[in-house]
Amino acid sequence: MSTTDSTAALQAAGNVGLKAYLSGTASPSPVTVKFANYGVVAVP
Repeated sequence: MSTTDSTAALQAAGNVGLKAYLSGTASPSPVTVKFANYGVVAVP
């Protein structure tokens, strides 16, 4: 997946991350979430 956003408030140094969410009504629980080949690059 790739996306861009030119919103001025987002055009500053900061942090990036990934987050997983599981609804409280989902089953079966617990689950394992893995992220592979996660990379971040600067856009010129």
